Amino acid sequence: MSELEHIAEPEAYALGALEPDDMAAGARHSAECQACTDEVERYARVAALLPYALEESAATYRRRGRFWGWGLLAAASLAAILWGGQTALRGNHERAISAAERTVVQMIAARPEREVSLHPMSPTVANARATLMVGRADGMKTAVVVSALPPPPPHMTYHLWYQSNGSEQAGPQLMRLPNGTSVCVVAGDVRTRYERVGIVLMGEGRHEMLFDAPLSKASS
Repeated sequence: MSELEHIAEPEAYALGALEPDDMAAGARHSAECQACTDEVERYARVAALLPYALEESAATYRRRGRFWGWGLLAAASLAAILWGGQTALRGNHERAISAAERTVVQMIAARPEREVSLHPMSPTVANARATLMVGRADGMKTAVVVSALPPPPPHMTYHLWYQSNGSEQAGPQLMRLPNGTSVCVVAGDVRTRYERVGIVLMGEGRHEMLFDAPLSKASS
């Protein structure tokens, strides 16, 4: 890099998500460019908070005997298969993870417009923390960030789960970042379309609800 150039993707550089040659070039450039050093440090501080981001702000939530039915289990399993097929190519999967990392970091750095704590529903995730964020990162986005989520059992995956007007549907699969945090990013503000959101473990002909939260309606 010449002294007139800057690190093109400081968010990705701070996360160590660039190619090795680009990481090395960024390190050489940062040694001579205070502006890039400051920018990278800003993103690095935000990235370091990802597993602990967005402290739970609500008191302990007691779920009222609400039963999320099994009527859409077949559709949910099919969604899991289709989503797995979309990310089968390693290169595409790695690019998706990198894009999700950048989006979450940008949203936290810009301060989310809304944060919602998802409430654990299973002892499996007793030590995990899940937060939904709504904010702007190249347009309005919704991101779910989960720390300390244990790896799923073989042949099973974590997915978002939505409910609206009494019907339920499976959402996209969560991706695991290199630092162990699990994330999922979707376009738009999910509060305009759904009444509840959750995280479900799916596969092997079954599913288990792990997190759940009601959503306050946002204006469309």
